[in-house]
Amino acid sequence: MQGWQYELFWRMEQAAWSIGVVIIAALVVAIVALIRGLESRADVGGRTEIEELNRSYATGKISIEEYEERKHKAAGAG
Repeated sequence: MQGWQYELFWRMEQAAWSIGVVIIAALVVAIVALIRGLESRADVGGRTEIEELNRSYATGKISIEEYEERKHKAAGAG
């Protein structure tokens, strides 16, 4: 193999490895984002968004108007 062919082959191999690393990193980032998105739907105590909303209304932390609005949004998101 001539010098320029070897150099070209080596650079193509480097590019392939670099692209592979970028793809793997993107997959890891996507999986982490998905997991965090799913975790954000539940409270630390394991309660769902609706359960937490019901608790907030029952304890008087939110008004009936806010309760209805947030319940409607939560039902549309789920």
